[in-house]
Amino acid sequence: MRLAAVLVVLAGAVVLLLAAGCGGGDDDTALEQRREAVDAYIRKVNQSQATFADAYAQADTTLRRFADGERVGPRDVAALEHAVERMADARAAIERARPPQDAEKLRRDLLRLLELQIELAADLARLTEYLPVVQAPLRGAETARQRLQRGIASAETVAEQAAAADAYGRALATPLRQLGAIEPPEVLRTWHAGQQRQLRESRRLAAELGEALRGTDPAVVEAALADFEQLARDAYEVAKGQAAAVRAFNARVERQRKLVTAVLTEQRRLDRELQ
Repeated sequence: MRLAAVLVVLAGAVVLLLAAGCGGGDDDTALEQRREAVDAYIRKVNQSQATFADAYAQADTTLRRFADGERVGPRDVAALEHAVERMADARAAIERARPPQDAEKLRRDLLRLLELQIELAADLARLTEYLPVVQAPLRGAETARQRLQRGIASAETVAEQAAAADAYGRALATPLRQLGAIEPPEVLRTWHAGQQRQLRESRRLAAELGEALRGTDPAVVEAALADFEQLARDAYEVAKGQAAAVRAFNARVERQRKLVTAVLTEQRRLDRELQ
């Protein structure tokens, strides 16, 4: 007699365990009892997961659209958050279900897998909310930077250049305020903080440049311009922080894949051992 199968369906960042049939056969009584206990446990786990299949499917659709670059709206975010809640409910149900000794490792792997996937799905829910919102302050800062470049290039006097630097510093106040009001997802927290530091430093340097241009010491102007150039190089390091965040997230996805493999491997081992 085969054990009920733990069928793991990868759907973006969610996992669904589906119940399968169980055959019959003659066996030693003790072995039969062990097999029946594991089989009953797996079916209970699967039942807990199958209860939330609709939420998982809806989340999967949203995640695939997000991955394809489609616009994700408030309803989609709500669907992801709902799926996270359902996944947490499923994990709690599995944690409450006491497994037979043979299924202890299977239970541990399942709980670790669900915990990781809850985290991943929650991060993705926050990302779908965060990324569209953060575009406005970033666009505002870039527009201000381009305006500064044009102002410096087209200025006919030092006073006009100083005015362009002052205007740049004032223009950064809005994107800085907007960034401060946005709570980033954990995966982009470091990158978000880096963006804020860049803008604050840009404001400070803009004020220094304006003062230097209104002064009479060319060396001070050169020093202020050099600071701006260094800030531009630092911006590249901030951008690399986003790539690092993506790599860290992908590493968690890979860990998820390995946990899925561990669950299926343990399922097959139990099936062989309790045949």
